[in-house]
Parts: sequence; structure tokens; C-alpha cells
Amino acid sequence: MLCEKCKKNTATVCVTTIINGDKTVKNLCPDCAGQEGHLHMEMPFDHDFSLKNLWPTIFSLGQGDFSKQSGSQRCPQCQLSFQEFAQGGRLGCSHCYETFQSRLESMLQRIQGSGQHMGKLPKRLAGVKGIERQIEALRGQLQQAITVENFELAAQLRDEIKALQESATRGDA
Repeated sequence: MLCEKCKKNTATVCVTTIINGDKTVKNLCPDCAGQEGHLHMEMPFDHDFSLKNLWPTIFSLGQGDFSKQSGSQRCPQCQLSFQEFAQGGRLGCSHCYETFQSRLESMLQRIQGSGQHMGKLPKRLAGVKGIERQIEALRGQLQQAITVENFELAAQLRDEIKALQESATRGDA
């Protein structure tokens, strides 16, 4: 494909621009793309970007400044403080999990949306485990529906759970 600007060189740069919902696509050669300023893009973040610099931001979301928190709590085994963990992103030893359990759980809940690891499933187990996870989620919704006394929804959820359990025992997954 030839460059849309000079119509001489091979177009190797595709520039897509969306302005107010209008999409424009240009196929340009490197020379024309450089003349239009498309090859020298400024990065929207600091050049010192690293995962280590990202940790404090992730861990502090919604929790305020770590220095204001009780940063004096330390792991009895390795003496790591939670503030040091938040800055470096690594726990010091296996005892840190127990020492900082409540903070870690709230952080995981905020970052992942759940305090429980779900992970991926092998394809051969996805059907059965998928149904089990679906049943667990429905049971949680059923419990909430009962708590707020929404018995119509609770009955629907109960029926869905029963149908899923039957299909799992038949091996339909």
C-alpha cells in the first residue's frame, strides 16, 4: 500500500485519530508520519515508571497516607512494617501474612473485587467448577434476598440453584 500523503513510498505507519466520535485512518510512510509528528510521542507518565513506584499508589487507594496509619505494627518474625511492604510490594516472610491479614484482605478486596482467589480453570474442569462457582454466587445472592425479605427473588434463586445442582449431577457441564 502506498503512502496516502506522498503517494511514493510504502505505507508502514497506520495513524488512527478519533475526534468527537469521527474516526480517521491514515496510512503513511515513516517519513511523512515523522513530518506530521506521529513518530515522536510523549509518554503520559514519568520515565522513571516501574512496578516498585506503582506499589505505594495501589496500596494507598482509599486508605489515605500510610504514614498516618499505625505504621509501627511490625512482623514479629522478620520485623517488616506494613509501610515497608506497601513501598516495596513484597512481604518479608510467611508470618507477614498473619500479621497484616486484615490490611491484606481489604487491599485484595479493593484491587481484585474479591478476597478469595478464583483463578483460571483447566478446560476439562471448567464446566463442573464453573457450575460450583455459579451455585456459590447464587447462594450468596439467596442469603441477601432472604435478609432483605425479598422472597420472590429468593424463590427464583432457589430454583436456579436446584437446576444447576441437577445438571451438575447429570454431568451436563
